[in-house]
Amino acid sequence: MVSGGVAEMNRLRAAGAPTDLLDFIPDYDKNRPLVTDFIYAAQSGATWQEAATDLFPPGTERELYRVCKHFFELEKAKSGGDSKI
Repeated sequence: MVSGGVAEMNRLRAAGAPTDLLDFIPDYDKNRPLVTDFIYAAQSGATWQEAATDLFPPGTERELYRVCKHFFELEKAKSGGDSKI
């Protein structure tokens, strides 16, 4: 999530808007499919290394890598899984 995203999400929620962490990923329309692929990989039991090897296109920006890893680890934590190699 980009800097200030949590504060903005809290502000929107307080105003009654439905929000989700995915709503705040950079370049939402472009990046959401990749981020959700990482969530599904975590749900399927893949390790971070397996998911990264299979899903990242060449030249992926460092910020997007960080965002995908964050969502992957959040999903692993929900299921009690380990995101390590």
